[in-house]
Amino acid sequence: MKQPPDASGTAKDNGLWDLLVRLRLAEATVFAYCLWHARDLLAAWQRSPHDRLGWLALFIWGLPILCRGRHLEKGRPLGQPHLLALGLFLSFIGELGSLNLLNHLGLASALAGLVGLTPRQLPWVVAAISWMPLLGWVGSHLFPFMVLPMRLALATAGTGFFFLSPAPPPEAAPCPT
Repeated sequence: MKQPPDASGTAKDNGLWDLLVRLRLAEATVFAYCLWHARDLLAAWQRSPHDRLGWLALFIWGLPILCRGRHLEKGRPLGQPHLLALGLFLSFIGELGSLNLLNHLGLASALAGLVGLTPRQLPWVVAAISWMPLLGWVGSHLFPFMVLPMRLALATAGTGFFFLSPAPPPEAAPCPT
């Protein structure tokens, strides 16, 4: 005989499925796609003298993503689908046209899409240029001996601006009727 579904209102732990739902599988897939297409960053950071330690700028710039990840535990929405879609689009076009800059912008957009943003936190998104090889190329012509300090200062300023701006409000609970 079939038993009726549990109507007690308590959530059962379904193991891996609950984990995948909480980690937002679609967001993770878009992020992985953008990350794969921006894989040339590793070579640039290893070989180019003006792009060395760009990974450190990415780490500093990515600190807000790590801090906002705690919202997953509280069940709050984390990402913004329009930024994730923009990242997917930029990475796709960048791969079609072999334009690494678009791949890097796609990765930055996808990473920003993992965080709930307010308009006051947009300078953080602009500071993503701090870890891209474009800054090393421009810096090699304009300020060749100041590329690394410029990278780290820009990443730190963007991250500081993010943390000094108010966090996005949590979703309002529906009104009981």
